[in-house]
Amino acid sequence: MPDPEAPTHHEVPPDGEPALAPITHAPIARAALRGWLFRVGFVYWIVYAGTLVLSSFDLPVLRLGNDALSWLLRTLDLWVGHHVLGLTEIAVDPTGSGDRMIDWIELAITLGLALVIGSVWAGLDRRRAHDARLRAVLRVVVRYGLGFSLLYYGVSKIVGFQFQPPSDGQLLKTWGESSPMNVLWTFIGASPAYQMFGGIAETLGGALVLFRRTTLLGALVVAGVMLNVVLLNFCYDVPVKLGSSHLLAMSIVLILPDARRLLDLLVRGRGVAPPAAPLPPVLAGRRWRIARAVVKLAVIANMLIVIGRGLRRGDDAGPPPWLAGAWLVSSFTRDGHEAVASDAARWDRLTVQAYNGELYARVRLARANGPAYGVKVDDAAHTLAFTDKAAPNAAPVTWRAARDPGDPTHLALSGAIDGHPVEIKLERFDADKLLLRSRGFHWISEAPFNR
Repeated sequence: MPDPEAPTHHEVPPDGEPALAPITHAPIARAALRGWLFRVGFVYWIVYAGTLVLSSFDLPVLRLGNDALSWLLRTLDLWVGHHVLGLTEIAVDPTGSGDRMIDWIELAITLGLALVIGSVWAGLDRRRAHDARLRAVLRVVVRYGLGFSLLYYGVSKIVGFQFQPPSDGQLLKTWGESSPMNVLWTFIGASPAYQMFGGIAETLGGALVLFRRTTLLGALVVAGVMLNVVLLNFCYDVPVKLGSSHLLAMSIVLILPDARRLLDLLVRGRGVAPPAAPLPPVLAGRRWRIARAVVKLAVIANMLIVIGRGLRRGDDAGPPPWLAGAWLVSSFTRDGHEAVASDAARWDRLTVQAYNGELYARVRLARANGPAYGVKVDDAAHTLAFTDKAAPNAAPVTWRAARDPGDPTHLALSGAIDGHPVEIKLERFDADKLLLRSRGFHWISEAPFNR
């Protein structure tokens, strides 16, 4: 039976020499796990955030690099989709959605490559002598990729580009005819001030992460803004779930090195000391200080130029022509007979919208939405050419338009549908009289005005 008075291996013997602690492999295992996770994350975020950084440059060499990387990923995407997932058709044309099947495949491939490359790298580089410099490189790439994305989205909201005010045709729709995404777009577009506020918050966060001293503050701002954006995208089925979730994750990547200090300050109420080992600059040394400043200013200026060009491409070219707006059908005759209201082929209304220098029209039938058209106006010939957007190679349908220049509220169209002569009389809908546009803002409200 052991002597209960005898010192254990955790106690100090009488001679004052401390006993050796038992050997454990736990710290070694944790260090190896951290090294593996870091390398997997490094590869993944260098690919994802690096693509964002390359897209922010308007230089031929960098555009070529970005195109090459995109081509490589797209080739892998299609191969995996066809040969692994067994998909026969995979849409690759841009549609404005970031949640297409090919985007999910690319996410899986990028993650798979990061796991393979990171695992091999961790097995070969067990000393981890360059981790501090690698963290500095990763932080810079994530900062600039996140900053460019937030600046683009933020500025587009400030100038009112991302969410347009509801058009006349939109105001004629019912809630039930609107998709969840359309409800969100209308809600934000109806208030330019609210959209501008969101844009200012995104722009502020994007600008702050571009500088080392304000990176943490900017990342906190971005995390709060992007959490709201991610929730809106998921709750209203906006197909930018992957992109917004990655921007939120990138802000968290920038916050993680200071997570313990933030916990001490905000939760434990302790004083906060400077970081124990701040990351060195990627280009360290006195001679690189001026070079870093020049490069930073050049990169930021280039970002602003790219953002400005992108916004100009999406802006309307001049005021909308006389046809733009919503038109209600007052008379619809086919083969010389007035079509009844229940006739499925009868037009109910016509909405025309100008965007990016072109006209787009949609016909609302008696029972459902009709096709969407591209419209060409020939004022000299008094004709309107409607091209079905779903069949762009089909011959356009030409309507003869009769209108009185002194009376812009009435329009008459004559033409043919499926070989039957048709005459349509329309009256412009005055959307400015609707409550959403006419209510305005009130400092004093004696009672809630919830209609």
